[in-house]
Amino acid sequence: GDLEFIVDALRSNPKSAVLQEHAVAALRDIAVNSETRIRARELGMLRLVVDALRMHPTRAGLVRVCCEALRNLSAGDGDNKRVLGELDACALVSAGITRHLGNDLLQVSAAG
Repeated sequence: GDLEFIVDALRSNPKSAVLQEHAVAALRDIAVNSETRIRARELGMLRLVVDALRMHPTRAGLVRVCCEALRNLSAGDGDNKRVLGELDACALVSAGITRHLGNDLLQVSAAG
């Protein structure tokens, strides 16, 4: 399905910031219900989004979509919040906000 396609894209091209940005944006767009959030966790997608954020911190567009995807993935899902805490996602989001202080769109997205 869609999630498996996104997982394959994220795993097969971790160094391509452009591909990572588009794949994470696609995840952001479909991670809007509990079924999708649970399945995303089961497929290891939370780690993949955090890895993209960690690998490409200078890419404001990628940082923005990662923040938006993480917001959608964690909304109302305590298990996903726990996993993201274990992955230190908050520190990476905070670093992204600080690095891109002049990017208003990123700031608004990160604030959620």
